[in-house]
Order: sequence, then C-alpha cells, then structure tokens
Amino acid sequence: MEKTIRSSQENPSTNTSVYSFKNERGFTYIELTIALSILLLLFPALFLCAQTWEQEIRKLLEKDRLLMEYRAFLSYVQNEVKQGAHFRTENGALLFELPSGETIRYEQKNRQVIRRVKKANEKHFKGTMILLQHVYLILFIPDKSGVLLDVGLQSWSADLEMKIYIHGRSRVSGARN
Repeated sequence: MEKTIRSSQENPSTNTSVYSFKNERGFTYIELTIALSILLLLFPALFLCAQTWEQEIRKLLEKDRLLMEYRAFLSYVQNEVKQGAHFRTENGALLFELPSGETIRYEQKNRQVIRRVKKANEKHFKGTMILLQHVYLILFIPDKSGVLLDVGLQSWSADLEMKIYIHGRSRVSGARN
C-alpha cells in the first residue's frame, strides 16, 4: 500500500481521480454555452445601433453639404440682387435689371436654379450658369424694393428649407448743393 501511494505522488500525471480535477480552474461547457448565447443575442442589437448611427451621420453630413451649397448660392444672389431694380416674375422666373442695362433671369429647371443674362440691345437670354442643385422648390416673391426667396433643397438623405428677403438698390438720390 505504501508503494502505491508513493508511485502516485512521484508521477502526478497518472493520477486520474475526480479529486484532482476539482481543484483546477476554468469554464464549464454550460458556462461557455450561456456566454455565447448572450453574445449571439447582443450582436443584432449592436449592428442595429451601428447602422442607425451611420444613417444619422450621413444625414447630418448631407444637410451640411446642402447648407454649404445654399450659402454659396445666397452669397452670389445677394450681391447681384443688391445691385438690381425693377424686380418681377415671369412664369415662375425672377427677372430684374442691373445698372449696366443687363437683364438677369433666375429660373428653376430640372431641380436646378439657372442664371441667364440678356444684354441691353439683345432680344434673347444667353448663357447658362447653374447656381444651385437639389432644388425641389424655389419661390421668388418680388416687390418694389427687393425679393423674398423661399428655397427648398432635398437630397436622398436630407432636406433644407430657407427663406430670406434681399433688398435691391435704393432709388433715393441725395440732395445736391
């Protein structure tokens, strides 16, 4: 009996008793299965959150792009309308005269705002300059002193609506000495 105890103490790898496995640390198959099941339930929620976050970022970036495009358009139009006079609309297009005698026409065609110019001695408008894209609505509401612009822009993932009133050049002449 003493020999069998010594042999098991000398070579512990041959000891296969249940008692020797109880002291070892690790995960059981049940614990591992439960952990993997929880992960499998959480992955779809994680992907849904990531997809929603991506869509919100895309929408924000697209709205910023539309706003930047609108501001460039507005800067150009403001500079020109401030010089203009005799504002009127014709078939939804805005027309006005510059001090140089040119007539400017802004119109919407195919979701774009187009600028065309007619020289003082010409009969037809010439040239085409695209000032704004992604336009689903543009209203020009002129009066004697300026123009109200109502602009609606829309792309696949964002939209933007803006209104602004732009004053034309004043007709008040100063008194001369």
